[in-house]
Amino acid sequence: MKILYIHQYFKTPQQAGGTRSYEFAKYLVDKGHDVIMIAGSKDIKKRVEYKVIDNIKVVYIKNEYSNYMSYKKRMLSFLSFAFWSSIEALKIKKLDLVFATSTPLTVAIPALIVYFFKGIPFAFEVRDLWPEGPIRVGAIRNPLMIRLLLWFERFVYKRARKIVALSPGMVNGIIRAGIEPQKVVMIPNSSDTHRFPMNVQYNGDLLSKYELDKNSFIITYMGAMGLANGLEVVVETCKLLQYELKDKNILVLLVGDGRERPRLEKLKNKYGLNNLLFIDPIPKARIPELLSLSDVGLLVLIPAFDLNSPNKFFDYLAAGKPIISGADGWTQDIIRRNNIGIAVKAGDAKALALAMLEMSRMNKEKLKEMGYRSRKVAEEQYDRMKLAKKFEETLCSALIK
Repeated sequence: MKILYIHQYFKTPQQAGGTRSYEFAKYLVDKGHDVIMIAGSKDIKKRVEYKVIDNIKVVYIKNEYSNYMSYKKRMLSFLSFAFWSSIEALKIKKLDLVFATSTPLTVAIPALIVYFFKGIPFAFEVRDLWPEGPIRVGAIRNPLMIRLLLWFERFVYKRARKIVALSPGMVNGIIRAGIEPQKVVMIPNSSDTHRFPMNVQYNGDLLSKYELDKNSFIITYMGAMGLANGLEVVVETCKLLQYELKDKNILVLLVGDGRERPRLEKLKNKYGLNNLLFIDPIPKARIPELLSLSDVGLLVLIPAFDLNSPNKFFDYLAAGKPIISGADGWTQDIIRRNNIGIAVKAGDAKALALAMLEMSRMNKEKLKEMGYRSRKVAEEQYDRMKLAKKFEETLCSALIK
């Protein structure tokens, strides 16, 4: 099968960011499929560059994008990518299927162009309920724009042969939009257990690079630092730990970047916090090493994004780490059901601080058992290779009318 895979934010393990598309595309190639990836990049010199990465044919389109951009500039970036990727998509001959993964929703435009001009079927992946998320946080307020985006969302869903959703809540949201349930398949984000070998001793250079005290109880958050991530509660939590609860053992690492990071760093400095450290994004390939230094993984989100399927959650599982969650939604159900951490209400700094304190004072064996259960959940329920097989089967079924 010859598949055109469209993902504006495609990343490899040598880059910082989620690698779901890379892992799934590589699986498809290893199974004998021909995969062409159209992706955006701000680093290339020409308008379009062609590369082959692990037998995945990648078409990079020059596209400026940053988490620091305003929503207006982001929209221009989305439309630019949609335009140029449509042109590149139309050049590809003898396609069997197009697969477009959001966000943004505009990645569906090249899939629709190929569908209408060449009659090639497409499948669509929903990573966030977009535009619902931006609407809920007030990023999109114009009534006409809201109506247009909601119409376009339904237009895309109706014409896709199959829709892949990343969480139960997303499945329900798509069905509420009037889509027949048999058309929607849930394939959540996955745990790359093959990239997280257990009981491996690393050389410790990250420990020295970031001047981490190995005797501290390290709680690590990895990922974007935007409005949706709700990280201000973590700064407030660290303030409570340092001044009210008088803790001197916990160190919280915030690893990543985004529009909110400068404001969060200013808040940290204003409070004079020495239990909070900001670290720049690191390549996906080095995450196992960083998490090996950590005692616990941290997950936070604002309530408007509680349907999400965060990559970091599945990395914590793969690394065999207990999890503290301040993110409402289905991932908290997983934590409670499998007894792999502590889940508190989103935005509650006091509850989050007490959870961190409880975890830091927990018996080491009990903590280790939680970690073992996390890894077991990763292997049995969310292993990347198992879900990649389901992904392949879904794409094959999209060829059948």
